[in-house]
Amino acid sequence: MAKKTDDNSQFRINRASKIKEIYADETSNNRRFGRSISAASNDLTTAAQVREALTKAINNNSRVIELSQQLYAKNPIYMQIIDYLCNMFTWNYKVTPHKVYTKSKAKARKTINEQDYKMIYNYMLEIVDGISIETKFPAMLQKLFVEGAVYFATVSDEESLLIETILLPTRYCRKIGDTQFGTGVIEFDFSYFDDLGLTKDNLELLFKSYPKEFKTCYNKYKKDVSNMRWQQLNPFFNSCLMMNEYGIPTLFYILGSILDYEKYQDNELERNENLLHYIVVQTMPHYEDKLIFEMDEVKELHHSMRKIIDKGDRTRLITTFGDIKVEHVSENDTAENQVLSKSFQAIFNNAGFNSGLFTSESVTALKMSLLRDRGFV
Repeated sequence: MAKKTDDNSQFRINRASKIKEIYADETSNNRRFGRSISAASNDLTTAAQVREALTKAINNNSRVIELSQQLYAKNPIYMQIIDYLCNMFTWNYKVTPHKVYTKSKAKARKTINEQDYKMIYNYMLEIVDGISIETKFPAMLQKLFVEGAVYFATVSDEESLLIETILLPTRYCRKIGDTQFGTGVIEFDFSYFDDLGLTKDNLELLFKSYPKEFKTCYNKYKKDVSNMRWQQLNPFFNSCLMMNEYGIPTLFYILGSILDYEKYQDNELERNENLLHYIVVQTMPHYEDKLIFEMDEVKELHHSMRKIIDKGDRTRLITTFGDIKVEHVSENDTAENQVLSKSFQAIFNNAGFNSGLFTSESVTALKMSLLRDRGFV
């Protein structure tokens, strides 16, 4: 008696297993879903994760800065907003000569002839022109918005009468205070030059493009690596600009909106694709709650039908019990999708912009946006 019970139990287990195999259709599932499964990534994937990362950046901003650099490189919306801010203005300047006052009465009484004056004035024009305000300012702003801070050093070339502004690597700089003029006092990590992996000769060539104090400080660092790694730079020639006290790239916040927008895009694409998809339902006949076909036969019928019907991603076969019918996966929806357009506008709203500045067709809206943004910046 016990053996008969065991046989019945095993029969039910085998039967349930075969039913599960029919409905699961592992081969089709693996083919379909395997395409959409991406490799594990450390990148942020939701708006909540973006906000959490920005909160953590108050203590350590290196990860957010790195992700902001990647986002600027590969996301056109993020790049477009930052480039707009960097190139909003045409930078013009003027040089106004004035007398330099001195305590020495002899120097104060000294006059300068017209020829010497013109020569000195032309030198000053060359120096100002060598600063390259038109190109250097946008480059500094780009680094500021992408990385949250920009650190720079100035070096003068006495032979060519040029003043060059060098943008320092953010990762190796930190602000430690302010001068009475409101400029930042910074320290530099001189292990930077070791991390470059240059030969001794190439390193010497590199130091020629930096202020002389960099080589002097580097030599001090090599004599005492543990204590002289971070050294303060001369605040008269080196300083920084910060988006905020923590050096966090604030515009990175819009990544959350970009992720939401891309998710809505995928949802809309899937909804439209579903209009082209069909489900073919094959129902097995039964009589008084008993199967006419055995499970092995049902399985063969399912696989045979699938070879005919299931040729691609747009048709799916389901085997049940009864008639055969064909259904659309999704019905046609004529309503306009407002979620997608609003999520796109939210990107610019979170960046502090009117989205019409980039997408509006109204000339008046564009003019008003430009005036407002100019007044803000």
